Amino acid sequence: MVDIVNVALGSRSYDIKIGQGLLAQADEHLAPFIRDKHVIIIADTHTKDFYQEDLASRISGLTRRLDCLSVPAGESSKSLACYSEIVKKIYIYLTKFILIYKIMIISPCISICKTDPSTGY
Repeated sequence: MVDIVNVALGSRSYDIKIGQGLLAQADEHLAPFIRDKHVIIIADTHTKDFYQEDLASRISGLTRRLDCLSVPAGESSKSLACYSEIVKKIYIYLTKFILIYKIMIISPCISICKTDPSTGY
């Protein structure tokens, strides 16, 4: 069973799916959002060994490009300093691959968010 929680943000609303077995169906659930896009999977050092490689292998055939980043496990990754480092790495990807217009960022245990450089969302 999959529970769906809607985050109501007007035009920026999105659903969060919660349930067992979602990783095994990641390609099915994510395909509409990641097809032919540059995707970056971000995981902390504890979860990357369990989820990052598996998720990457399940969705790599859908993406134009796939990269994986990791952040330190624990509270230190929930800081502006860590966020700044992630943004710097994403900026490097954007400047290396100037034709990329959208990036999908996936954090296996947190949520999914899209960024569009032209709007910031």
